[in-house]
Amino acid sequence: FSILLLFLHEGASQYLEHHILNHLTRNISACDDFYRHVCGKHVKNKEFATNKVVDFYERLFEDIGLPSERSSSIQYDSEIAFSNDTPSASYESVVTERCGEDETCYFDELNYYGKLYKLWKEEKEEDDEDNEEKYDTSPTGIQWDLTKESAISSITDMIDEMMEEHEIFSEIYNAPITLHKRIAIVEFVRKNNSYSDFIDVSSIIAAARQAIIARVESTPWLLHSTENGSPELKEEIIEKLQNSTFHYDFNTDDLNLERLRKLLRELTKLYFAEKSRTCGNAAMDFVFRSSRAYLQLIEHLSVEESSFLQRLISTPQQNAVYYFDEDVMFLLAPTIYRNYSRNLFFELEMPALYTILHEFHHSIFRNAKNISQLVKQRLPCLANHYSQLCAEFGKGECHSGDKTLPEDAPDVEGVRTAYDMFSARYSAEEKSQYFDKFGVTRDQAFFYAMGMDSCGAKYFTTHSKKDKHSPPLIRLNGMMSLMPEFSRAFQCQKDDIMYSTQESTCFVFGNNQQN
Repeated sequence: FSILLLFLHEGASQYLEHHILNHLTRNISACDDFYRHVCGKHVKNKEFATNKVVDFYERLFEDIGLPSERSSSIQYDSEIAFSNDTPSASYESVVTERCGEDETCYFDELNYYGKLYKLWKEEKEEDDEDNEEKYDTSPTGIQWDLTKESAISSITDMIDEMMEEHEIFSEIYNAPITLHKRIAIVEFVRKNNSYSDFIDVSSIIAAARQAIIARVESTPWLLHSTENGSPELKEEIIEKLQNSTFHYDFNTDDLNLERLRKLLRELTKLYFAEKSRTCGNAAMDFVFRSSRAYLQLIEHLSVEESSFLQRLISTPQQNAVYYFDEDVMFLLAPTIYRNYSRNLFFELEMPALYTILHEFHHSIFRNAKNISQLVKQRLPCLANHYSQLCAEFGKGECHSGDKTLPEDAPDVEGVRTAYDMFSARYSAEEKSQYFDKFGVTRDQAFFYAMGMDSCGAKYFTTHSKKDKHSPPLIRLNGMMSLMPEFSRAFQCQKDDIMYSTQESTCFVFGNNQQN
């Protein structure tokens, strides 16, 4: 592992500089298509900084977690289950053999698989307003006039759905295995005093929260009681921001190994206490058994402990996770790796800062269809803008506009707030400073830092409708084409696609917002 760590550290403080020198497509103007300008087609995905850091943490989990995995009985069960090539039996045949004519047994089966199905649906469509429960799965909601045949039919349908997309459960049913890895990694980090490799996020969170509040407080339509806004709404928004909770990897909680080990002991105990039953498929039996153990543990944990566990089992491919119901945000290790944020141009901790700002804005824009009518009036402008970009850049069906507004709005307001913080630190003269070796100004470097974090995706303008985000090309170009500061930094002209002015763009917060 020490070789791997040295590999990542070598030249790591020059990620942004290396990107500017080697990964830009110079024959595409930033003012025509910033995404394709920043994310050169000549560059392999694995060479982009974001993928390098994520790949490092994936290998870290594998290399350090491996000895712990090998000693895990649950990992052994998992390997046996997923390597089992015995043909699956039908659920009807196994449950009939298990329950016979005992009607109560079938009700118990419905409860067992119903709870799992409910969890699966919540994971699958957490914020989809069209997600209606197909089955009554609450313990007190059993339909006691349900027949044996209809119970088997309902459960079979649930199992078939979950089997088809069982990867939705992956973080949950792998929770004991991931916790083993987490403990091994924290032990290594503590032993080698490697916590200095990560940013002190607490100060950045505090500064980001205050910067957003400053923008809200300077928003004209929130300053006076009119039909368009009110100070009461402003206070409501600020209260949401102040009450939002942020957790992040390798904080002081992670130092408490006994806390981690206790969670693992409890989860392992619940797993082995779970009565073994089969649905006819060995792999799904493991998925269900491990997921049931996780469900039981969550039911007995406090909100704080539950949030802590959810962060611990999150995968390193993610940079942050936002949980709408709890209004809790998790910032994960790849984003807060110190050398990923270091550069020669400015002292802001990007991309961690922008990620924090984006997640904070979820506290305002969460469940956009239910937010105050006064805020909603300002969001259609953003949706229309992204839809127009789809028409400009998209090939085939482009997933954006109204469908991705809950992510696009935090994107735009997040980058604007980041630029406010950048401008507060550097004067106009300092922002225009030109760096000869790189051929960019400090102002341009700010936007390249934002763009660099978007590179490496396998798709440009079209992707799964299940993704709540706009495709990377639309997402990055959408943000920058709503930033007049971007147009000034790159000297875009009126006819350029990325060109915008204060008068032509969409604003929600800040003193640029019109009454």
